[in-house]
Amino acid sequence: DGTNVTHYGDYAFAGCTSLRSLNLGNPTNIGTRTFYNCKELYNVYLPASLTEWGVGSFEGAGLGWVETEMGLTALGEDAFLNCEQLEGIAIASSVTDFGGESGNVFNGCPNLTIKAHADTPAAKYATTKGIPFEEADHNAGTALSFTISETFLVTI
Repeated sequence: DGTNVTHYGDYAFAGCTSLRSLNLGNPTNIGTRTFYNCKELYNVYLPASLTEWGVGSFEGAGLGWVETEMGLTALGEDAFLNCEQLEGIAIASSVTDFGGESGNVFNGCPNLTIKAHADTPAAKYATTKGIPFEEADHNAGTALSFTISETFLVTI
């Protein structure tokens, strides 16, 4: 558990073959391609403390689903580039920046569905980029709940 880690360096875990699930703790920074090509990394939780992203932080990772914490404001440029297995991401309504000026966060993610509350920047981003969107249940309050591949129930 990365509870005391504040920065994950460039290429720190690139190509790692044994990392499957990740709780980042409360870092402020994830470097360039930190988790590049980590094919066994299936899920990750992105905390609100994360304010700086290197390019392609999770590029090519084997991610199936991602959760974002309320308070997180940005997803980095090319953060999930070519994460071909990425099926779902629950995006908190606080996220307003999707890859900076390029707006490229999910290029090469053909199976992705974005789950968020309606009338949020995430919903608008999904529509603009032509990414399938699933509306979060308003009865769930601020939490988002959805099922990925009939296998995982994700709640944030």
